[in-house]
Amino acid sequence: MKKIPLLAVFSCLVATNGEDKERSKAKALYDEGLFEHRKMPRTSSSRWKPWENLATSLLQLFQNSDSSGESDRLEVIETIEDSILDLEREILRSNSRSDSVRDRVLSLFYCLYGQTLMTLSVSECYSLAQRPRSLLIKTSGSSKDQAQCQDNAENALRNALTIDATNAAAQESLSTLLQRQVNVHERKSTEFVSELFDPFRHCYNVR
Repeated sequence: MKKIPLLAVFSCLVATNGEDKERSKAKALYDEGLFEHRKMPRTSSSRWKPWENLATSLLQLFQNSDSSGESDRLEVIETIEDSILDLEREILRSNSRSDSVRDRVLSLFYCLYGQTLMTLSVSECYSLAQRPRSLLIKTSGSSKDQAQCQDNAENALRNALTIDATNAAAQESLSTLLQRQVNVHERKSTEFVSELFDPFRHCYNVR
C-alpha cells in the first residue's frame, strides 16, 4: 500500500539543493501533528488534539536536548515558530471565528515559545537571530546579547495570557521573567503577529 506523504506547510521556505535531507526530530513531529490535524473533520471535537500532543512532545524534546548541542534546541524553537504561524493562519482562514479550544492551543504554543526563548544562552540567541527563517522581532538591544530573546519571550508570554487568561504556565513564566507579579496582560497582536506573519504571507493563498 502506498504511504500518504506527510504535509509540509513551509516547504516554500526551505531551500532545496536536489538532495533529500533527513528531517530533524522536531520537524518530523511537526509534520506528523499537522498531518493528523488535517485529516480530521473540521467539526471534530478532537481536531486540535494533535497540536496539544505536539506542544508536549516539543517541550520534552527541548528539555532533553540540553546536552545535545545548540542546533537541536534551535530546531525545536523553529518548529514552535512554524506551529504558531500555522495556527495564526487557521484564524485568518476562519475569519477570526471564536474557537475556545483552538485559542487555548495557540496560547499553549505562545507560552512554549516564550519559555524556550527565555532559557537561551547569549550564543544561542545570537545564532537563532541569524537564521533566515527566525521570527524574532528586532529590539533596540545589541544582537549579540540576550535582550532580543528576552523581549520576544515577554511578548510571546503576554500574547499567551491575553488569548487564554487561565494559562497558569504562561503567568508563572512571565512573572519569573519580569521578577515581579504581572497583573495586566496586553497582547501586542497588531505589532507582534503582523511582523511575525507578514514575511511569510506570500507562501499562503489566504482569502
